[in-house]
This record gives sequence, structure tokens and C-alpha cells, in this order.
Amino acid sequence: MKSKAVRTYQRLLSYVRPYRGRIAVSILASMGVAGADAILAKLVQPFIDRLVIAGDRDLAQWVPVMVIGVAALKGSSMYVQRYFIQTSGQLTLRDLRNALYRHLVNLSMRFYSRTPVGVLMSRVLNDVNVMQSVVSDVLVSAMRDSVTLVALIGVALYTDWKMTVISLVVLPATGAPVVLIGRKIKNYSRRGQQAMGILTSALEQTFSGIKVIKSFGGERKAEEHFQDTNQNYYKFLRKIFKYDSGSSPIIEILAAFGIAGVLWFGLERALSGAMTQGELFSILAAILLMYAPLKRLTRVNNQIQQALAAAERVFDILDEPNEVEDQPGAVAVGRLKGEIRFDQIGIDGRDLRQMTQESLRKNIALVDQETFLFNDTVRNNILYGREEATEEALVAAARQAYADDFIRQLPEGYETDIGNRGLNISGGQRQRICIARAILKDAPILLLDEATSALDTESEAKVQLALANLMRGRTTLVIAHRLSTIMHADLIVVLDRGRIVEQGTHQQLLAAGGLYRKLYEMQFEQGR
Repeated sequence: MKSKAVRTYQRLLSYVRPYRGRIAVSILASMGVAGADAILAKLVQPFIDRLVIAGDRDLAQWVPVMVIGVAALKGSSMYVQRYFIQTSGQLTLRDLRNALYRHLVNLSMRFYSRTPVGVLMSRVLNDVNVMQSVVSDVLVSAMRDSVTLVALIGVALYTDWKMTVISLVVLPATGAPVVLIGRKIKNYSRRGQQAMGILTSALEQTFSGIKVIKSFGGERKAEEHFQDTNQNYYKFLRKIFKYDSGSSPIIEILAAFGIAGVLWFGLERALSGAMTQGELFSILAAILLMYAPLKRLTRVNNQIQQALAAAERVFDILDEPNEVEDQPGAVAVGRLKGEIRFDQIGIDGRDLRQMTQESLRKNIALVDQETFLFNDTVRNNILYGREEATEEALVAAARQAYADDFIRQLPEGYETDIGNRGLNISGGQRQRICIARAILKDAPILLLDEATSALDTESEAKVQLALANLMRGRTTLVIAHRLSTIMHADLIVVLDRGRIVEQGTHQQLLAAGGLYRKLYEMQFEQGR
């Protein structure tokens, strides 16, 4: 049974795989970086033996050339390696973010009813951002330092394998603390991201409900709630910093034992003539250079654990099943007539479950109680109903919705940006733009969900006129609690706890003396 971490690695690799060509180029370049460090370590021997001790003037003339050459090799290789690995990481995360968004917008409404918007925003933005910074930096460091470490170990082994083995004895001792620290960081990183989701939710709730907060004088209460949530998030970050900061000192102390052993053994050999001074300094340089990438790789492990925690949360969303899927064999339908029967909810004599959701939704236009407009121009909000519509069709839809007059009085007419959720215009104006959008879609079935319940009397009168134009020639489903808005419907369907309990005209239902009559009498008494 594969561990969750392994499965997460494999899923991440599936997103990396399309960019393996870029990664291959980066790997080749990282060999140049590693080779430059290995060359420097190896050049210490002739520099000490031939130049410092023997005084070789011919070699001295080549020293500046060698220094510049090695620096040019390392610098150019580092540029190529970093550019290609970082772009690979960003392309990977771009694809992952797109897949996450694609999955989210296709999930059923029930998922959104039980999942706070702030939590979803945290998954898409914060969790992916954690992965983004880690992928960019970690891939660069992990690749460069791993190859450099191998190259330096090779130089050290070639120079003196005994001293190299002594220096490497401490490596197994670093394994346990590195693994333990990594687990702690992953745990606290996941919990920290959850806390960030709560923090994001608090922000979303504050900005969405700012009118309520201010009208009830709740600024101080909101501030205290945010501060508590923010403090909780900080506690998890503090734990991550605590363990992350401890990894380098542990490697530093353990590395000191290895270096001490090498110095003790190497100095004895150099003093006894078993090796030259240049060989001693060469292997010391390789070993000292070797511990630097080793320490960085330890930090890389910590960053990887944070990335895994974030990736697991992202994949949790990607694994969220869609509760409403097209049935096998469902077909795409063209324009429907809109003949609805409330018997397993059929349309035009066909079971709607045999239709694809996409084609069914193309036949339905919605005007909701909660008017939603995008932070865009009036024109683009209306065109959302049918993007390919002509200018004449756009204006005609606005006129039928009794919106053209007030739109032309806006600062830039149809090009006016209406602000976040259309807050720059009135509720009645927002509703009429929504109606224009539905008119432009020209769907055979219209769904009105409490379309006038939140409007004042004057606005409702104008919206009712617009709705009359919208409903003409269409099958209209009107969801309402105010019975005055549906009294003249051809058919009234009474629902109780999600089930149909009565059907008929207004007069038929009153005569039946059931739930509809009870609701009517209650509203009639309230209105007297």
C-alpha cells in the first residue's frame, strides 16, 4: 500500500512530465555548475604544490585565466539551469491551477453550499502559491546541489578515499533528525494552510457583509475575530520556523565531527609524508564545499514537506466527486420547445436525465433573486447571455428589459464599468440588466427565482414590465413565496420539503383546501 506522500509525489510528477525536455536541459546545465565547483576543488592541489611551494611561474600566468574560465562556466550554466527549471515549475503549476479551476467550476451546487468561498480561495491561491515558491526554488536548489554534491564526493574519493569515507561517516546520523523535522514541518504546514483558509474566509465574510457590520456597529467584534484567527495562523507558522531553523545547526554540528576526523587523519598523513600538502588542502576544499550543498538539501527537504502538505490539500479538491454527472449515453439536444411535465421532471416528452447537462442549460435562462453581475462593463454583462450577439440584438434586449434608457445615462453608457457585483448601480437597475442578459440568451425555458422579492415598489413595477417581455413565448418556471406573483400562472405546483403535494390553477388549489389555501390565507391575513 503506497503512502499518501508517495502518491502525492507521483501525481505531481504527472503534471511535470510534459516539460521533461526543459528539465533535461536544466540537468545538463546543473552538471556545468557542479563541474565548476569540482574543478575549483581539484585545482587546489596544483595551486599549493606547484605554485605556492614549488614556485612555478608558468602556472602563475594561467591562474587568472583559469579563475575567469571557471567563473564563466559556472555563471552561464547556472543561468541556463535556473531559467529552464523555474519555467518548468511555473508551467507545471499553471496546468495544476487550470485543472483545479476547471474541476471546481464543474462541481455541483451542493458542494458550494457546504464549502465556504474563503476556503476555496485559499486552496486555489494560498496552497498553490506555497507550491509555486517551493517548486521554483526547490527544483533549482535540489538539482544543482545534488549534482554538485555527487561531483565533490567524486573529487574527494579520487584524491583520497580513506579521508572521504571518514568525512561521510556522519551522513547516516543526519537522516533521523532530517526525517523527523520534515514530518513536523509537513504536519504544521498543513494545519497552517487550514488556518489560512479560515483567515481568508474571515476576510471574505467581512468584505461581503460590511454593510451589516457597520449598521450593527460590529467593527470591533469583527476586528477581534480576525485578530484571533490571524494569531492562530501565526502559531502554526512559528512551529514551522522552529523546526526549519533547527535543521541547519544539526547538520553544522554533525559536519564538524566529520571535518575534525578528516583534519586529524589528514594532518597525520601530511606530516608523515604519505600525502602532499596540496592533496590535503584539495580534499579539505572538496569536503568543505560538500557540506554546503548538503545543508541546503536539508532545507530543501523542509520546503518539500510544505509543498506536499499544500499539494495534498489541492488534490483533495481535485478528488472531490461531482455529484451530478451526465448519464452514460446522454445526448446533446438542440433547441427545445419547453413542454415540461412534472412526472420524473420530463421535457418535450423526453427524460431530461438522458440529455447532457450542457445542452439542457443552453435551453434555460435564469433571473435570480440574488442578482449577480460581473465586475465588468454593462455591455459584457449583457453579452454573457450570448457573446456572439450583434449590437442590434444587444440594444433590443436592453430595451425589452427597460434598461436602455438608464444605461445610456451612465457615464460611459454601455461601456460603463458597474463595479464589484454591480454595486455602482441600483438594485432595480441590476435586475433589469440581468433580465436583458436572459432576453439576449433567447432560451425556450425561463427560470425566475424570487426575481422581484428584494425590490422596492417602483423598481418592482419596472422589473415586472421587463419580465412580461421576457416571459412572452417561453415556458416560465416562477419560484415564489409571495403568491400574488403566481396567481395567474397556467399551473401552480406546490412543494413541501422537496416533494410535490399539489398541482392546479389558483382557483383549483383554493377549492382543494390544502397547503396552498393555508399559505394563501396566511398571506391574505398578513396583508389586511
